Amino acid sequence: MYLKAKGELTGMVVVSANQNKAIGLLIDVQLELQHNKRFIHDYGEQYSFGDWAEGQFSTRDGVGFWALGRGQSPRGLRNAEKRPNYGVVDDLDDDELVENEERVTKAVNWVE
Repeated sequence: MYLKAKGELTGMVVVSANQNKAIGLLIDVQLELQHNKRFIHDYGEQYSFGDWAEGQFSTRDGVGFWALGRGQSPRGLRNAEKRPNYGVVDDLDDDELVENEERVTKAVNWVE
């Protein structure tokens, strides 16, 4: 929200163990942009009619937001000329993954 307010955010990618979990995390940001009256008062309406889907949306100024699951490729993500410049990785592991060091290393390498 801070980067968005400063005009420095060109796009955001949220990654989690799977896309459904990532969508759950991204919904928090989406709800803040759509319903936070203070943010809207200070920075204007963010909601972009027709481009406000669950898991992928963009704001009126063309900043895109995407939810990805572990292993999904972020290559090519953009909204018009704006590509994401901010990424968040949360809860990338699961019970099965953490028991296999090789798979953990592979997941870490994918993030890097």
